[in-house]
Amino acid sequence: MEALFLKILNMSITASYVILAILLLRLLLSKAPKKYSYILWSAAAFRLCCPISFQSIFSLFNLKIFHMPALSGSPVSELKYIPENIGSMAQPTITTGISPANTLINKLLPEATPMYSVNPMQLLILEGMALWFIGMTVLLLYSIVSFIRLRLRMDHAVLLAGNVYQSDRVRSPFILGLVRPKIYIPFGLDAQTQDSVLTHERYHIRRGDPFVKMFAFILLVIHWFNPLCWIAFRLMSRDMEMSCDEKVLSLNAGIRTSYSTSLLSFAANRRFPTPSPLAFGESGVKQRIKNVLNWKKPKVRITVLAGGLCIAALIFCASNPSVGSQGGSSAYWFSRLQSFFSFSAESDHSDSAFGEALPGVPAGSYRSSSCVYMNPLSSYSPINGDSGYQYTISDDHFILQYRSSDAEYILAPDIWAWSEFPYSSEEWEALFFLSIGAVSLDQPEDILWLKLSSRYELLLTDGGLWLVQLNENPQMGKYIWSIYVLEPEDSAP
Repeated sequence: MEALFLKILNMSITASYVILAILLLRLLLSKAPKKYSYILWSAAAFRLCCPISFQSIFSLFNLKIFHMPALSGSPVSELKYIPENIGSMAQPTITTGISPANTLINKLLPEATPMYSVNPMQLLILEGMALWFIGMTVLLLYSIVSFIRLRLRMDHAVLLAGNVYQSDRVRSPFILGLVRPKIYIPFGLDAQTQDSVLTHERYHIRRGDPFVKMFAFILLVIHWFNPLCWIAFRLMSRDMEMSCDEKVLSLNAGIRTSYSTSLLSFAANRRFPTPSPLAFGESGVKQRIKNVLNWKKPKVRITVLAGGLCIAALIFCASNPSVGSQGGSSAYWFSRLQSFFSFSAESDHSDSAFGEALPGVPAGSYRSSSCVYMNPLSSYSPINGDSGYQYTISDDHFILQYRSSDAEYILAPDIWAWSEFPYSSEEWEALFFLSIGAVSLDQPEDILWLKLSSRYELLLTDGGLWLVQLNENPQMGKYIWSIYVLEPEDSAP
């Protein structure tokens, strides 16, 4: 259940970017037939229900504002902003695809601490799951009750013909039902208005809009916590209605004035029953009237351009960034640049910007090859000594980056130079929780020490390069959380 919840969150984040893109694209299509704007929302629906997608160079997520290489994997091609093991991380990290937002959000995430028997992040996930489930339940119950009430109110409707019913309780036409939808209209409509209204509603049915509306509502129930989904649902419904209005006008352009007047009268005398996902009628009347009055039969050139733009937009929004195509990504160019300088250094045997940042420690990318110590209160068990982070050492920075996201922690020591080991044997042992699993040091006087920050220290020992992570709280004071052995990326197993 937790994995499903995290997958829903990841899909919702991806869909949020797509919805924002569609809002901008709708402006470009403002003069085009509304059926194209209506079609665009299928990209958002795809992102809300499908976690994987095809890869393309022509993708929204290839834009320079995104840092997506860590999110896109092959061959699954699934964008993961929230890692599946976030509940067991000592330092939880997520990514939004935008680096400044990552830094802000990750600072708010609770760290694992000995004060709790479980990781606080796990509790936060459980609370989120409970709230998500309650929200879905409330929306589903509301829709079911609304549909039943509406159906009971229409029991006394009079059959006009086929699936068309009239009722004195209806002031605005609407469709009720999914498998055998019925059209309900008010009494007293003149022949022309009634013909236009029925053409509009029958086009809804012929195009399958009741199924579309139902599917869209289900997605809204699942992603109810995302405000952009509510905006998308409302605008999609409006585009649906306006595209049907244009269909009616395309059959008889001379009824624009009377048709807009009937829309206004429906809105002014509305006594529409309780709404339901299986019953939809007039919505966005003001925008619809303006669209009807301004409607003109589109030229072939406009139709072709709008259709081409719509197809391109669907690919643009529905595709994931192709592996290696993140040319606008700083991480991509950094790795290319690093490879180039490394090659030059090997070929020319000369100094370069990627030479030795510290005595005995070459600059470059590192990863953990083994876990020397993990606090017994931690719920995280590193597999094969892998911390899940990639480490980068440059001339004046130490960078920690979680490999399943683009969240980075950049440390810049005040003095980028080794010092003598600052702890006595007793002080070192006191840093371990109840001395359980304390790591003994044979010759501490031969160890070099570098303080990266208040939470991280580097040790250069006979056993290699060690990264020490420390925590601190009022109850326990300063204590060691983990120790990993770091090795160059190309030599680590």
